[in-house]
Amino acid sequence: MTAELSVAPSCNQTNDLNNSNDKATVATTPVVAVIGFSNSGKARVVSELVESLTAWGIKIAAIKHCPHGHEPTPTNSDRDRLYGAGAVVAITSSPDQRTTLERVVEDSSLASLATLVQTQVETRPDLIISEEFKSSPVQKILVIDDRKWLSQ
Repeated sequence: MTAELSVAPSCNQTNDLNNSNDKATVATTPVVAVIGFSNSGKARVVSELVESLTAWGIKIAAIKHCPHGHEPTPTNSDRDRLYGAGAVVAITSSPDQRTTLERVVEDSSLASLATLVQTQVETRPDLIISEEFKSSPVQKILVIDDRKWLSQ
């Protein structure tokens, strides 16, 4: 499968996020959204971007948007049992990583998630890459599966 990348014209990302209706504090870390139709290869592109940029020493925060909901991978861990029992937040922490499951009352905007990453994550990222968030006012990378376009 070949994917074509198209970057939207540049814009002042900070001003666009400031002008959005989002009440969250605006992120200062650059944010880019990878968008495209379902099964176009967005996750593959995000994964390859993260892998390549990380190899160059760039710290990446990745955000996946699931507008139709998602289930955390069941592992029968203590964290999952605590979350399943009704905890509003269940955190597992070890010397090299931390995993959090949090119940929320509504979908989060990309701006609020970017702010969360910047204020709550110990290792501050150099770049935030999201998958989806098509209507967010940030730079976009459009992924197109050329097989779908050729068949139309």
